[in-house]
Amino acid sequence: PASVSRSCDRGERIAPPELKMGAAGCGCETQDGNVRIQRATLEYCTGHCKLEKLWHAVSNDLQYITMDDVRLAVHQAFLLFVHKRNPTAPKPTKEITKQYVDDIMDEVKDILDPSDEGKFISFLDFEKYGKYIKREWKMLTPMTASKRTSASSVEGKSVQIDARNLSVSRSL
Repeated sequence: PASVSRSCDRGERIAPPELKMGAAGCGCETQDGNVRIQRATLEYCTGHCKLEKLWHAVSNDLQYITMDDVRLAVHQAFLLFVHKRNPTAPKPTKEITKQYVDDIMDEVKDILDPSDEGKFISFLDFEKYGKYIKREWKMLTPMTASKRTSASSVEGKSVQIDARNLSVSRSL
């Protein structure tokens, strides 16, 4: 099948098998838009593609996107993060998802458009979302690897680090 190939017909690099989320081997138009956005989000957060790929998945190759497009990207990222945190958990209901996405959108709106006047988001503005989503991914990754905390011991002293809140407590 085509999944043996290392790039798609658009020249995009295909992610390693562990990153493949959809049935096809790339993030092109052959996949559902939501799957393309989730896959591009995963690849971007894990360093397997640049932000441009996520932008193209969200914008459908347009120069600007709307806050509705950003909301779709946030929604798909939320579903991806929930799955990453607990792969065996059932998919959250629409009601639960909406509550979380609304809260996240409040943060993202402040990042993208502090004046709350902009109807269109450019790629330069979208770069702020890229930084936000990567920061959130980095906070999520240690939580999934070590269940929120990790401990190290140096000369009988223990240091406990909370990966989510970045707080440190010491017991000497």
